[in-house]
Amino acid sequence: MSPSDIESFPVELVYLIPVLENLKKISERDLDEDLDATLLESVLRKRIKGLHLPDAVGRLTEDSEILKKWLKKTKVKDGAAIWISAFLKRPGALARDLLAPVSPPDPIVDIDLPSGWSHKTLPRQLILSKDKVSCSFTLADKSSYQLRLKKNEVREQAQAKSSQHFPQSGRWLKSAVKAGESLGYKYSYSQPAPAKWKAVEYVLEVKGGFVNVQLTHEKGKDFDESEIEGKLHTLKVLPS
Repeated sequence: MSPSDIESFPVELVYLIPVLENLKKISERDLDEDLDATLLESVLRKRIKGLHLPDAVGRLTEDSEILKKWLKKTKVKDGAAIWISAFLKRPGALARDLLAPVSPPDPIVDIDLPSGWSHKTLPRQLILSKDKVSCSFTLADKSSYQLRLKKNEVREQAQAKSSQHFPQSGRWLKSAVKAGESLGYKYSYSQPAPAKWKAVEYVLEVKGGFVNVQLTHEKGKDFDESEIEGKLHTLKVLPS
């Protein structure tokens, strides 16, 4: 918005000006439903702090109407103001969301990167890759960690029982892992025929939490997991 538009902005809505100023840095073509609304949600949360739901809905409804009337009266075509107006379009649902307890941010997986590996951070997950080998580190809680161990134990029992009667094309092997504060088990699968296939899984209790690690080649080919294994002693879960 121009300085004159800001000067004419409704006094009831001055709390939105920092949001408008921040949105000015963003291209108008990026002002859509996928835009991060953290700052706007923060100021709206302060706006209705301490109110019961009906009063909070009433206040946001009033603010929405004031903004819409200002846009219509001034004929301002500012994308940021229009985006905020659209965000306020459903004050009832918005008020309920804003008054709900704020969930703490998810913890993050951290590990010293092996040389040459790229990384990508996703919610509750870290993905490393190199030479078509992918390694995923997925956060777990204690119950899902124990469930994973149990499922793998059932798989071992079924594999042992089946091997007594039928030839096996591939086989899972289990070994204990102790790397610094990272403790748990490694499960390696190797299938030499009819098509070669390899997969490696680690189910670990680490500093700060629990992590499930999976390595595969995108075409199932053989790979060397030693670079990842050599960094497991640095694996930990950190608060966000």
